[in-house]
Amino acid sequence: RFEESQRNVWQRDVAHHMPLEESERWLESETPRDIDAQRRRAFIAAIRPNVLLPGDVARWRDVVFGPSPTLDESSLARVREAGPQFFRAAAEAAAANGANLDAIVDAVKAATGAKGQALWKPLRLALTGATEGPELAPLLKAMAETSIHQRLNRFAA
Repeated sequence: RFEESQRNVWQRDVAHHMPLEESERWLESETPRDIDAQRRRAFIAAIRPNVLLPGDVARWRDVVFGPSPTLDESSLARVREAGPQFFRAAAEAAAANGANLDAIVDAVKAATGAKGQALWKPLRLALTGATEGPELAPLLKAMAETSIHQRLNRFAA
């Protein structure tokens, strides 16, 4: 007999400490086939801390490689609260610097003075549709630069 919660602890421990090459093989069937090896590796490295079983990849695969996420009312309100200037600065920085999160953050700070949750939550929501998840910087390295720019620019008007 075993507790399901204990099994999940063991599974999480194995999944999170597995070498990246093994993770790539383990999650291969859940990753898109039409991306290059570098983006696949960046994607797996980014989401690995949030994966317990291969089926958990689907959520993040849709976030990273799918269309812009749909936001619920409260998330949309949070994004709109940040304002168009926030997202104009972020979109311009993404267009100029690609997936460089530091450049995007610096541009938003300079344009709006936003910091802390007022900076990170709207940015994460616009990019991923979620308030929590994998670290943004590694996740952006797996996303297409055009997708990053589009997701930010849709709130800039």
